[in-house]
Amino acid sequence: MSATPQNFPSPDYQALFESAPGLYLVLTPSLTIVGASDAYLHATMTKREQILGRGIFDVFPDNPDDPHADGVRNLRASLNRVLRDRTSDAMPVQKYDIRRPASEGGGFEERFWSPVNSPVCGKNGELLYIIHCVEDVTEFVRLRQLGNEQQKIADALQMKADRMEAQVFAQEKQLEEANRRRLESIGRLAGGVAHDFNNLLGVILGCAQLLEDERSDPENTGRLLGQIKQATENAASLTRQLLAYSLQQVLEPQVLDLNSVVQKIEPLLRRLIGEHIQIHAKLDPQIGLTKADPGQLEQVIMNLAINARDAMPNGGKLFLETSNIDADEAYVRQHATVTPGPYVMLSVSDTGSGMESATLERIFEPFFTTKDRHRGTGLGLATVYGILKQSGGYVWVYSELGMGTVFKIYLPRTAESPAASAPATETSAGRGTETVLLVEDQTLLRKVVVSMLENEGYRVLSAEDSERGLELARAHDGGIDLLITDVILPGMNGRVLAEQVKLARPGTKVLFVSGYTENIVTHHGQLDVGGGFLQKPFSYEALRQKVREILDHA
Repeated sequence: MSATPQNFPSPDYQALFESAPGLYLVLTPSLTIVGASDAYLHATMTKREQILGRGIFDVFPDNPDDPHADGVRNLRASLNRVLRDRTSDAMPVQKYDIRRPASEGGGFEERFWSPVNSPVCGKNGELLYIIHCVEDVTEFVRLRQLGNEQQKIADALQMKADRMEAQVFAQEKQLEEANRRRLESIGRLAGGVAHDFNNLLGVILGCAQLLEDERSDPENTGRLLGQIKQATENAASLTRQLLAYSLQQVLEPQVLDLNSVVQKIEPLLRRLIGEHIQIHAKLDPQIGLTKADPGQLEQVIMNLAINARDAMPNGGKLFLETSNIDADEAYVRQHATVTPGPYVMLSVSDTGSGMESATLERIFEPFFTTKDRHRGTGLGLATVYGILKQSGGYVWVYSELGMGTVFKIYLPRTAESPAASAPATETSAGRGTETVLLVEDQTLLRKVVVSMLENEGYRVLSAEDSERGLELARAHDGGIDLLITDVILPGMNGRVLAEQVKLARPGTKVLFVSGYTENIVTHHGQLDVGGGFLQKPFSYEALRQKVREILDHA
C-alpha cells in the first residue's frame, strides 16, 4: 500500500474523518485515493486496504457489460474542472455501477450517485486534495423509474380507455343513426302504405257509391265494377310486396335450373322494356341447381329489369348472366353481404345512369324511390331483397353515376334432384256438390265467401270463431268434405282447429286462408303438407279453382 502524503491530517483527525456518516473519498491531485470514510467503503463494497494508494479509476472502472456506461468519462471531466478552476463541481446524478467482490458473486451492480468534488487548498493556494463526496440515490432513482413505468402503464391504460370510449361513442352514434334511419324507414313504410291504400280505398268507395246512386247511368255499371276490381287487385299486389319485404310470404320452393327461369321470362322482358334497349343473355350451360320459388324468382328478375329500363330512357343494354360461384373468404371480402359457400349467381346489369353512394345505401328501403310517385311505389327493390332473404339468398349491388348498375343475385346451390313432374289432376268443370265448413272471424268477408261458395253449388256451414267451427264439425249429421279456415282466429288458431277437425273427421281436407302467416301454417316459409293455402285477398276465380283443386286431389 502506498504511503499517504505527509501533510495528510494526523491519525486523530483521520479517524474522525473515516467515521463521518457521509460517503467521502480523499484524492490527491494525481487522483490517487488517500482516504475513505467507512460509509463510502460500505456503499461501494470495498475495503480500505484494497483501495488506498490506488487511482480512483483503477478501483472504480466502468461496467464493461454496459455499452452506454459513461461514469468514468463524466467523473474525470468533473475532477479536471476542479484541478483547473480550484472550485467545487457538483455533478448531475450519474449511473456508475459498482463491482461486487467475488464473495458476493462478482459482476457489477447497478448504482446511481449524486457526486460533488471539492478542492482542499494550502495557505499559498496550492491544491492539496480533492474531496470526492457522493450520495447514493439508487433507491430514489429506482422508485422514480418504477413511477415512470407505472405512469407509462397508466398512460397506456388511459389511452386504451380513451380509445374504447371513443369506439363506444362511435358505436352509439352508429346505433343512433341506424335507429334514426330505421324509424324513418318505418315512418316512410307507414306513410307509403297509408297513401297507396287510401288511394285504392278511395277508388273502391267512390265506385261503390256511384253504383248505389239511383241517378247513376246503368251503362256505367260494368266500368265501375271494373275499376273496383282493378283497385282491389292493386291492393292485393301491394300486400304481396309488403309480405315479401317482411319475409312473410308463403313460398313453394322447388329444385330448378336458374337458366330455365331466365329463358322463360326473357321474351316477356323484351316486350316489357321496349325495343330501344338490347338484351344480352349469357347463360352458363353447366349452371348448378338451386331450390327456390320460380314465380318469386321471375318477380325478382322482372323488378330488376324494370329498374334498368327506367335508368336507360334513351336506350342502352341489359345484360343477364348466370354462373356458378364458390364464395371463399377472399370473394366474401369483396362482396360483404355474402357468406362463404357454393352458389348459383344471376347478374343483371345495365348501361344506365347509375346511382350515387347516398342512394345505394337506401335502395332496399320500402317506399324509398328516386322516381316520380306516378311511375313507382318504391317497393320493387324492397321486394327483391325480401324474396331473396326468405329464399336463403343474397343480393349485392354496385353502381356509379354515369357508369350503370350491376345487381348480383346469389342462391345456394343444392345437390337435390328436381322432383318428377306430377300428372295433372283433373278438376271438375261442373258445379260443386260437397259440404264446406268455413271459419272466418271477419263478418263481411265471411258473408262474401259464403255467397261465392253457394253460388258454385256447395253446401256451406259457417262459423265466426274456432270454437263454434269445431262444434259444427262434431255436430253435423252428414260428411264435411272441406274445412276452409283463417289462420289467425280468436282463441284456437286455424292450424290447431284443423288438427281437431281432422281428429273428429279424418276424411276432411283443409284449405288455409290468411293475409299474414306468422309461421303458423308454414314451416320456415314453406307450405305445410297438411293443407293447401290461399293468400288473402283472393278473387272469386282463385277461390273456385283452389277449392276444386283440393277436393279433386287424390
